Amino acid sequence: MTAAALARPVRAMLGRDVCVENSFLIIKWPGAEFVVPPHQDGIDDRIELDPARAVSCWVAISDADATSGCLEVVVGSHARYLPFEPESVAGQPGRGRGLTIAHEYVTRMVFDPVPLTAGQAVLFDVRLVHRSHSNTGPMPRIGLNIRYTTPDGFRRGTPTGRSGWMPLALP
Repeated sequence: MTAAALARPVRAMLGRDVCVENSFLIIKWPGAEFVVPPHQDGIDDRIELDPARAVSCWVAISDADATSGCLEVVVGSHARYLPFEPESVAGQPGRGRGLTIAHEYVTRMVFDPVPLTAGQAVLFDVRLVHRSHSNTGPMPRIGLNIRYTTPDGFRRGTPTGRSGWMPLALP
């Protein structure tokens, strides 16, 4: 998360004072059902990140193409935060912790794949609508998700109200 290849462009976008709001590793095993529904990274039921003070990052730890469930984005969808709802779990709507764009918006969206090779990363607006499908390829698909923000980048919620929050000293 603090590697110079990521830190330089993040600091160029956000300035020197940067922290990680959230990060997590996703492993999509071949043949296992693992769909990440359409969502925006900068908003959930607890926080809203100021898009001028936050950026999302997706790092391919392994190759990620359409077959392995790569990131898919809706070009131009970053103009505003859209209404969201809890995702479905086991076919039951609204049971999940994760959030998804409200269904009536998703039906009109066109998603474009963003294939990456291992070691590549993409930075994008925290309001950009994106998703990914299950991995139907032969190898695991591993990706690291990171949301960078500034200490004043929270519109709702506060850094002190989130356990594990800490500023970073980027190189």
